[in-house]
Amino acid sequence: MHTDVVEIHGREFERLTQRISEVTRQRSGRGIMVLGAAGVGKSHILARLSRWTHDPSPPRAITIFLHNLLVAPQRLPRYMLTSTIGALTNGRGAYEDCKLSQLWELAVRSAAGLAPEAKITHENAERAMKALIDSHHPFEKSIQSVLLRVGLNLHHAVEEEGRFNSDVVDAGLDWLSGEQLEPEQAESLHKPQPPSLRDDQDVERVFKVLAGMAQRCGMPFVLCVDQFDNLSEAQVAATTRFMQVLIDMYPTWSASSLAFRTTYSRSPKRRSSRWRTGIASRRNESSSAW
Repeated sequence: MHTDVVEIHGREFERLTQRISEVTRQRSGRGIMVLGAAGVGKSHILARLSRWTHDPSPPRAITIFLHNLLVAPQRLPRYMLTSTIGALTNGRGAYEDCKLSQLWELAVRSAAGLAPEAKITHENAERAMKALIDSHHPFEKSIQSVLLRVGLNLHHAVEEEGRFNSDVVDAGLDWLSGEQLEPEQAESLHKPQPPSLRDDQDVERVFKVLAGMAQRCGMPFVLCVDQFDNLSEAQVAATTRFMQVLIDMYPTWSASSLAFRTTYSRSPKRRSSRWRTGIASRRNESSSAW
């Protein structure tokens, strides 16, 4: 069992949680930085943040922790999405109690007006997903359809002690992660279009839907990138640029509660000009810096 030591950066941790809570109240995306030299306790703050967001039921936020994004800069958005889908599904392992299952059920119950004890059926889940993803964009309608099938199967895994169609779940998660589907996988999902994610805009739309589901539940979607020390300047620039794009999009979206939190401990002379020092935050009114 992990123990929180409130004396270690207690004031900074309180400021961090306040910033994340403000995202939901103000319905505005925000970027947050935590800077510090090696060994000062950033990992302790990360561990405390994880427990703070996930210990309650329902959780305070959907929080995804990404570490060591050591991929080519042009592949970072897709890699971040693939890692996020993996984190939401316990590394594509134990689906029965994964974050995606919890998020889907909470969002469906909220959109359909279902009580906690009410049964989720295909009919009310379909109506809820149409309300959650109210879009005429063909790709977002495909996300709606795929999440309906994946979510129902994950829900059945919980309600029916693990009995669910794992092939459908695996195919849906592959597609949401940007994988090219085999013909039989595409058939099991009713042939979503396009057959795989085409570009970074498709990646952004998947993040948009996930964040929108969290917002419907009254929770921010927090994407936390750690260990920037190990990234090259090009990787740092690509990561911050993509995260800033997602934040800047939210003023025009009905679900505007996407929050990003990132840690950094590089020396000032190597830091991108888009970043500030200390625990600082930046709302999405401006994209000039965090």
